[in-house]
Amino acid sequence: MSENDIKIINNNSKNGQTKCPKCGASNLHYDEEKEKLICDYCLEEFDKDVIEDKEKSDKLDGEVRGSATKNIDNNASDLITIKCDGCGAEIVVNTRENLNTRCHWCGSMLSINRQIDNGIVPDEILPFKLTKEQAFNNMNNYVSNKLSYTTNDFKNGLKLENIHGVFFPYLIFDTNAHGKYTGVGEITTHIYSKNDDTFYDVDVYKVEREFDIIIDDLTIESNLERLDKYNIKQKNSVINAILPFDTENCIKFNANYMKDYTSEKRDIDINNVENKIHNEVKDIARSKVNNTIKQYKRGVRWENEEIDYKGKQWLSAYLPVWLYSYQDKKGVLHYLAVNARTGETVGSIPFDRGKLFLVMGLIMLISLVIGLLSAFIFFPLIFLFLFIGLFVAIIVFIVQDYKYSNLYWVRHSYEVETKCDLKYTKKNIDEKIDEIKKTSLSYTKGANNKKINGEFTPINKNTK
Repeated sequence: MSENDIKIINNNSKNGQTKCPKCGASNLHYDEEKEKLICDYCLEEFDKDVIEDKEKSDKLDGEVRGSATKNIDNNASDLITIKCDGCGAEIVVNTRENLNTRCHWCGSMLSINRQIDNGIVPDEILPFKLTKEQAFNNMNNYVSNKLSYTTNDFKNGLKLENIHGVFFPYLIFDTNAHGKYTGVGEITTHIYSKNDDTFYDVDVYKVEREFDIIIDDLTIESNLERLDKYNIKQKNSVINAILPFDTENCIKFNANYMKDYTSEKRDIDINNVENKIHNEVKDIARSKVNNTIKQYKRGVRWENEEIDYKGKQWLSAYLPVWLYSYQDKKGVLHYLAVNARTGETVGSIPFDRGKLFLVMGLIMLISLVIGLLSAFIFFPLIFLFLFIGLFVAIIVFIVQDYKYSNLYWVRHSYEVETKCDLKYTKKNIDEKIDEIKKTSLSYTKGANNKKINGEFTPINKNTK
């Protein structure tokens, strides 16, 4: 699709300054509990602005993009100049560090609400809802049952003043599409046992599912470092795992909502992640379709998965996270992250291996004592108990490492958590095409109906 065929939602403000609609003052602050901007002078509270021409997913026809999703200009300067509406002075703002500043002549607040070429200003923002105190309580509750082996530095650093509010950049994708999946499924009709081997009689079916699918707010990280979820030294899977956000409550971007918070900059364009999003859409459809193929307990091998997009919509958004970070002595960053809207809390907690090795040694010592006592009855028992002790110690280590690190297993299950409406456009009638006698396989060869492909699809770095 050419750029001329794409509808652009233009969210540019007229200038870089937002003023109170009642008294005209520029000093505004955001109240997390009220979820409103409040004027510091007249205390007027005013509601959030929404993007008026944002399309509903089921009405999408063609491609729609927010104006903030345009390709990032890496050559653009982070320094921009804003003319103060209060006194007319021209103020330089470093957008890499802050989207708010104060005029040093008249004291008026300046907020970067207009979009600029370096890609830092998004279409939408989701304001904070949980206060720092609430996030702190969530973090304490999360680590309360993991204190046994937690390092002292990590525990001592978990204080209110070390928790920071951060806006992370995301791309939000909606689609209205038509799908057709065709493949092969198998149903076991008889099971045989012979000489400790098991064999199966199987009926083979041609399986076909055709459907319309509407997906709302499929969310993907748009910062390259955060998108690298399985980096050993950057445990970003923790931040990914606190999704989903209630993105239906996003509002038109206003930098005043970012006061007292920091933010990261988007450095990924739509072209970089289109293939990844496409595979995630197929994952979502595959997950939904699984509800209609439960009779194929051996699994289904989808041989063709077609997704025909009727409409797409892309928006750039800032989403809020309360974050406590800690770098251990090996340079690994650990996070406690709280979704500042839903309260979902996930963490990677460094544990004291010295304490754990002490417990493992104690297990081995107990096994040795039992083994020595048993040796009076039958000498080889000492080796048996030593082996049992070593085995138990290793299991304890693996379980604790799994419990604390949250590196590989924790993730946002977008395939089931993304809002999706799927309606079948053709009656689901499968056709028996073959029989297999006495196969040793307990599953359909090549079964892929539970496979997740989008999670590990690399981004395309060669489209800029």
